[in-house]
Amino acid sequence: MSTTTTRTTAAHDELRTQLRGALLRPGDDGFEDATVLWNGMIAKTPALVVRPTGTADVVAAVDAAREHALALSVRGGGHHIAGTALSDGGLTLDMSALRGVDVDPVARTATVQAGCVLGDVDRETQVHGLATPLGFISEVGVAGLTLGGGMGYLSRRFGWTVDNLLEVEIVTADDVLRAYRTIAAEAPRELSVWMLMLHAPPAPFVPEPWHGRQVCAMVVCFSGAPEDADAALAPLRAVPHPVVDLVGPMPYTEVQSYLDDGEPKGHHYYWKNEFVADLSDELLATTRELFAECPIPEAEIGFLHLGGAIGDHTDDDGSVGNRDARFVFAITGMWEPGHPGAEGFPAWVRAGWERVRPFSTGGNYVNFQTADEGDERVRATYGSRYDRLLRIKETYDPDNVFRSNRNVGPRRPS
Repeated sequence: MSTTTTRTTAAHDELRTQLRGALLRPGDDGFEDATVLWNGMIAKTPALVVRPTGTADVVAAVDAAREHALALSVRGGGHHIAGTALSDGGLTLDMSALRGVDVDPVARTATVQAGCVLGDVDRETQVHGLATPLGFISEVGVAGLTLGGGMGYLSRRFGWTVDNLLEVEIVTADDVLRAYRTIAAEAPRELSVWMLMLHAPPAPFVPEPWHGRQVCAMVVCFSGAPEDADAALAPLRAVPHPVVDLVGPMPYTEVQSYLDDGEPKGHHYYWKNEFVADLSDELLATTRELFAECPIPEAEIGFLHLGGAIGDHTDDDGSVGNRDARFVFAITGMWEPGHPGAEGFPAWVRAGWERVRPFSTGGNYVNFQTADEGDERVRATYGSRYDRLLRIKETYDPDNVFRSNRNVGPRRPS
């Protein structure tokens, strides 16, 4: 069985339990209707077709395509000269069942589902004597037309189709990272949420089909009043289709040891970290790309949640500083001794770190520094407070006796 066939089968088995809409393979009833294209010159056959009944089906299909590395395409009207509506051997989202149009004649707006063609919109808007600049073939899909800008008979008067677009509901391949950004920004101080991207472990609490697959895991600690927990965790639980939800009351000592098994003694470890002040679209995209490219099977890439009370003090209050840090970004490389190809893992971590450094506040967490990081990294940790530490060092340890550490070395020879 080929790798592609294996991925397709796994995606099919997963989606079969999640969808309300139809899931089709070549030869199934309805498959031909779902894959017909306007341009008869184009011959493409997707391996799977999902005909969603709503947003949840779309989310499930996008997740499956990403997780199983299947080429994803979206079919609205299927009326594109290049046949982009189908992905040969991949997964096609056939939106043709979503054809609803809701017109508000007072606001002069129309809410249009993703499977609508121009004729659907024209028919409903004309009931109220309204129109919007669309194309000039009634079977063209509204979504694809708008994504390309959209032009028609009314464009000279009202502009591109997209100029008349007010808002859209979008399902993307990185819903989870964006959701994490929102959750972290709105979280009360009693709630810490860490985002880790890793390969799901073969643990009893992880469904077997997910063992070894790339996942996003949010590690949560809510230390507030128990009666406030549901409200604080509501945004987290609003993220659709979790593989597993283990959040619940537990003793603090259990929370403190919860991740112990994820860093076994005797493994080889090589990390890089930076403090960051916000999770920009560019940083999230870079993080996602790094995880997709990562050659280290046991690596974790992600964010530790800071902010809150850390920023209540002035930056010169104590030597640690870094009061502007809201997250620690970390690439955590780990592998068993003797792992094939491990000699290249540290170099990959360093290269990934260099791609993230432009997003840094300039600081980093000194306890995560590796043995090969020099004095400049220690200086970066403390910034303008480094000279204060240097004076203390020269006063109390001028001979640098205590130097087996991330050393603030005296300027005089030891």
